[in-house]
Amino acid sequence: MRSQKFLGRAGESCPRASWPEEGADAPPPLPPPQVPADEQAAWRSAAEPGGYAWWYLDVCDGQYALTAILFAGAVFSPRYARRLRHGCREPGLLHPAVHVSFLALERDRVRPLAWVMNEHSPTSLRPLPGGLAVSASCLRVRQDGAVAVDLAERTTRFFGRAGVPLRLRALLRPSLPPGPTQLLSPPGEPPHSWEPRVPAGRAQVEIDLAGRVYRFCGPGYHDHNHGAGRLEDCFRTWSWAHGTSPEGDVGVVLYAVRWRAGGGRGLVLQEDGTVLAYASLDGPGTHGQGPLGPPPPGGHWLRVPAGFCVGEWTCMRQPGVLLDAPFYARYRANLLHKAGTATRYEGIGEYLDLDRFRRPAIQFLLRYRTRQVRNET
Repeated sequence: MRSQKFLGRAGESCPRASWPEEGADAPPPLPPPQVPADEQAAWRSAAEPGGYAWWYLDVCDGQYALTAILFAGAVFSPRYARRLRHGCREPGLLHPAVHVSFLALERDRVRPLAWVMNEHSPTSLRPLPGGLAVSASCLRVRQDGAVAVDLAERTTRFFGRAGVPLRLRALLRPSLPPGPTQLLSPPGEPPHSWEPRVPAGRAQVEIDLAGRVYRFCGPGYHDHNHGAGRLEDCFRTWSWAHGTSPEGDVGVVLYAVRWRAGGGRGLVLQEDGTVLAYASLDGPGTHGQGPLGPPPPGGHWLRVPAGFCVGEWTCMRQPGVLLDAPFYARYRANLLHKAGTATRYEGIGEYLDLDRFRRPAIQFLLRYRTRQVRNET
């Protein structure tokens, strides 16, 4: 068995065989993120026809980039979308799924190491404190406030075939307290909410990929979204980015959505934990939001804008993408304040074009990167 050992941005070494057990390590430096009192809100949303809830975590140390998402209602499932399109009023609770993207960040390219997009049986889904379990995979909040992820999946090969075994363990300790829950949807629409539970933190990751072990530490982020209807029915586009300071202890998050009915909403979770909201995304001036210049030509593929602005903040996409799909892109991002402060926040961003996702031809293509898991743990 081969193993790899790396340093996080703050310079700490990740121990090879000393995975911290609950209660055996020092408490986090700030009060841990509390599980919301109304933890059932997400499950009520996922119980609605077209509803969903997801729990998201990413870690990037400059050499590796990891994204893990657990779904109660796989919003990008071609099977879920098709059944709703054909008149079946199915809730998200019938469509749990697990997604993993694990990448090596090399000097001149991004090299995929593992891809998982597995849809599981409805009976595999169960709630946990601050998270959920899908079959043998889970995300939860420990009693000491750390977010623990433990995934046991097979990678997803093209045409939905099963790949090699993947075992992933991650532990994210918050550097900042959670931000307040924010409503993304317009008045009169089914609610779509965002909860920035760990805006910035330090994460330790261990991945066993068919016997090859990767261990690394780096800045981490965790949030939670849920909605009582389909994303594409409410939104046209969706831009989001988060970044941390070079020390990894301060974070900023930007959100900008365009509503299908017109208008939109922009949010900035600032370094001090306060949230600024902007109701207009199309007007000129500092409160406008939009792509920075025309997107590059992309033919039939997604044309990803160079960045976006919310209020006094700008997100700039860095060269290359971490995930490139016909309707979705995930990329490395720099977040900058327009006042010209010296601090540059580095992190992850995404761009989602839901007009493209609505196309049946696009959803048909997704079947080739998605796997239906049957009688498997």
